[in-house]
Amino acid sequence: MPNPTQMVLAPPTSPSVFEELVMEVLQRKYKNQSLSLYGRSGQPQEGIDGIDQSRNPGGLAWQTTLRTKGLRAKLERDFQRARTSTYRPSTFLFVTAARRDTALVRLAAVLSADECRVEVLFWDDLWNELSKWPELCERYYGDWVRPRSWWEGRAVLTLLFVVALGVASVLGGALWVVLWRGLGGTVEPHGLAALAWPVVTVSPVCLVAWAFARRSGLTAIETVGFLVGLVAGSWLFYDLPIGPHQGARYALESLNWSPVRTEALLVLIWSTTLSICASLCASITRTLVEKRSVTAAKHDLFPAMAVPIVTVCIPVWVYISIFPTSEFEAARGVIAGIALRVGLGLGLVLPFLTSLSRPDRAEPVSPDEDWPGAPD
Repeated sequence: MPNPTQMVLAPPTSPSVFEELVMEVLQRKYKNQSLSLYGRSGQPQEGIDGIDQSRNPGGLAWQTTLRTKGLRAKLERDFQRARTSTYRPSTFLFVTAARRDTALVRLAAVLSADECRVEVLFWDDLWNELSKWPELCERYYGDWVRPRSWWEGRAVLTLLFVVALGVASVLGGALWVVLWRGLGGTVEPHGLAALAWPVVTVSPVCLVAWAFARRSGLTAIETVGFLVGLVAGSWLFYDLPIGPHQGARYALESLNWSPVRTEALLVLIWSTTLSICASLCASITRTLVEKRSVTAAKHDLFPAMAVPIVTVCIPVWVYISIFPTSEFEAARGVIAGIALRVGLGLGLVLPFLTSLSRPDRAEPVSPDEDWPGAPD
């Protein structure tokens, strides 16, 4: 595992996480615990994200931005607002996620005056400071900078996760069978049963997924949002009126297609409806909680949708082609249910393993290139 001083990782893509990281680095750099964030998102901040509370007016103030374009105009605008603010800093620090740029340094020198000095702190500089503090590196980039023992290897952990997903999927299905039979149910769920089915069957999977990915940023509220989306998808599939029919199954069966063709299409519609609703709801929740851009949300959304669909359709279609008769229908349902729940669990954690939406999932970048996913 490389030392943090031997590499540069991409900055967080969450503005709030970036602000907190900058504050903690500056507290250590200037040996001043009075440095703190100024206000919160949505409040008028006068071009300032953080101040020195021990000196008011005067002292250090800073502005952070993840933007990598239009920085000269933003620096001028934020500096003018800060120098005329109620805080009136003696030093204005412009902290940007961009790589070093001489034009921006020259502009800072031009803007500097006797009453307020202007400095620019680029991501390269911030990373150099961050790498001096191992506890900060581990907090924000744990998976990249923390030494691992052999049992903490990614392959072993992934294998354990998949096994745990399988066990949770079987458990969820068994819980539903017991509950459904206890209520006298014999066919597919409708009404309140259609709303309860995803909660009972998928909750164990969601717990496993949350336990696995929470250190990478998966929160309880996002997991609940995922379940809410599943409930909505279940209602759409089982109870949405389609002409005179209730739900997709009865609507398709009314077309009098062959049983194999009908079941193959039903599996596709079933997995697609549930996957899209669950992933979309989780993505919306994540975007609202983290105030992420729509572009970043879309980057995570489509892979998370595709995994459950593929995980369900391929094994079920193969099974149907080998055992097309109705006597094997019960086993087909079991396979579809387990495959769906495993796929949903994988889809739930996928955004936290493949994207830069969390600071500790950021990839290394070379000194000569901009970091991936930088906002304009």
